[in-house]
Amino acid sequence: MVSGFLFFAYGDMAAEAYLTQIDPLADLMGNAKATDHRFTFTTEGHANLKPAAGSHTWGTLWMLPDRALAKLDEIATAKGLQRGVVFVVSPAGPRVPATVYAQAEAPDGQPAAATLAAARAAADAMKLDRRFRKELSGWKI
Repeated sequence: MVSGFLFFAYGDMAAEAYLTQIDPLADLMGNAKATDHRFTFTTEGHANLKPAAGSHTWGTLWMLPDRALAKLDEIATAKGLQRGVVFVVSPAGPRVPATVYAQAEAPDGQPAAATLAAARAAADAMKLDRRFRKELSGWKI
């Protein structure tokens, strides 16, 4: 048996193709939302998640093998993000803790064109909440 962890993927990382490249044993649990967190971008154009009462960020919830942490840490470090925990409303309804990569202290910036396009494509492909998809369509490069 492989031990694993719950992972909340948002923005460009929310797509199934992205996470299965990280680890082929990535198991999609379904769509989920990080409550009291808003979606934004860093000044380098990377997707980011920040605490914000009343806001919600939609993404996908995964069960990943522990071995995926090293690769995720590497990707996040290159983006200036740190590993943390966020509570998400899972597909089954209860709030559960999940690993996430974000940087709450990072100043907000504009999205990189490729990151925004990938975040929109992931939101459409994964059929994330329509209001969140509309929010993504409002971001300009």
